[in-house]
Amino acid sequence: MVIISLGTPWVYELSEEFPVEGTCFTPGMVAANCHKFPAGHYVRRRMEVEEVYDSFTELLASDMAGKRVLFTVSPVRYVKEGLHGSNLGKAVLLLATERICARHGNAYYFPAYEALIDDLRDYRFYGEDFVHPSPGAVEYIWELFRAHAMTPGAAEQAAEVEKLTAATRHRVHNTGTGEHLRFLESMLRKTQLLMERYPTADLGGYQTYFKQELIKYRGDGGK
Repeated sequence: MVIISLGTPWVYELSEEFPVEGTCFTPGMVAANCHKFPAGHYVRRRMEVEEVYDSFTELLASDMAGKRVLFTVSPVRYVKEGLHGSNLGKAVLLLATERICARHGNAYYFPAYEALIDDLRDYRFYGEDFVHPSPGAVEYIWELFRAHAMTPGAAEQAAEVEKLTAATRHRVHNTGTGEHLRFLESMLRKTQLLMERYPTADLGGYQTYFKQELIKYRGDGGK
């Protein structure tokens, strides 16, 4: 499954001022300003519903053909445009994804935007910037996603992987002690067991992490 989370329909296009000579670029192409070119080299505009719809219709017929695609609209406000401008942008994305999912049998919609904006409806569920969801809101949306998009087996697998993620983020105060080493050994064994149980899951990063931690504090990588 391919998961696509749409945040904003605002794009930057190359203007006539952009130095395209000797490049594969042409004016009007959508681009990111990662090279910090002057602002005059770009034209910033909001895409229309039809443009968003056409873009993904083309992708669904080519690169994503035969794949199940789950669309969602990010509940994070695009406050650069102001609240009204952010709402207009989200409306474009909501209308476009509705059309996409109605037109394509392999496209589905998950209501992350509605979960935060309508279900929770309280600034208690936002972070200090009043833009991003709080940890509690993230957990709420994750539980909805698990019920909406996962089979019981996949949900069980996700829960097991979450434990590995939590272990890598665990703040250790007794590094190098027997207790710490036993913890690393147990998590390495757990990772290896999960790799055997779920051979298609990419858990190599967790295995590498726990081995490296054992090398750092014991010197043998858990051998």
